[in-house]
Amino acid sequence: MTVEDAGVAVEIPGAEGEDVSRWQSAAVEAIDRTLFLSDNSE
Repeated sequence: MTVEDAGVAVEIPGAEGEDVSRWQSAAVEAIDRTLFLSDNSE
Protein backbone atom coordinates (compact mmCIF):
# COMPACT_ATOMS: atom_id res chain seq x y z
CA MET A 1 0.00 0.00 0.00
CA THR A 2 1.26 3.44 -0.92
CA VAL A 3 -0.19 6.65 0.49
CA GLU A 4 0.56 9.91 -1.30
CA ASP A 5 -0.99 13.38 -1.51
CA ALA A 6 -3.23 12.38 -4.39
CA GLY A 7 -4.53 9.14 -2.87
CA VAL A 8 -3.90 5.58 -1.85
CA ALA A 9 -2.61 2.83 -4.14
CA VAL A 10 -2.88 -0.85 -3.25
CA GLU A 11 -1.04 -3.37 -5.41
CA ILE A 12 -2.58 -6.84 -5.39
CA PRO A 13 -0.61 -9.23 -7.61
CA GLY A 14 -2.88 -11.61 -9.52
CA ALA A 15 -6.08 -10.03 -8.19
CA GLU A 16 -9.33 -10.36 -10.07
CA GLY A 17 -12.68 -8.54 -9.77
CA GLU A 18 -13.94 -9.89 -6.44
CA ASP A 19 -10.48 -9.58 -4.85
CA VAL A 20 -10.24 -5.93 -5.89
CA SER A 21 -13.70 -5.16 -4.49
CA ARG A 22 -12.81 -6.69 -1.11
CA TRP A 23 -9.51 -4.81 -0.90
CA GLN A 24 -11.23 -1.58 -1.93
CA SER A 25 -13.79 -1.94 0.86
CA ALA A 26 -11.12 -2.82 3.42
CA ALA A 27 -8.93 0.15 2.44
CA VAL A 28 -11.84 2.59 2.63
CA GLU A 29 -12.86 1.23 6.04
CA ALA A 30 -9.30 1.46 7.41
CA ILE A 31 -8.87 5.03 6.18
CA ASP A 32 -12.29 6.04 7.51
CA ARG A 33 -11.54 4.61 10.96
CA THR A 34 -8.12 6.24 11.02
CA LEU A 35 -9.59 9.64 10.19
CA PHE A 36 -12.37 9.17 12.76
CA LEU A 37 -9.95 8.18 15.52
CA SER A 38 -7.57 11.03 14.71
CA ASP A 39 -10.31 13.69 14.70
CA ASN A 40 -9.64 16.08 17.59
CA SER A 41 -12.21 18.71 16.61
CA GLU A 42 -14.30 18.42 19.79
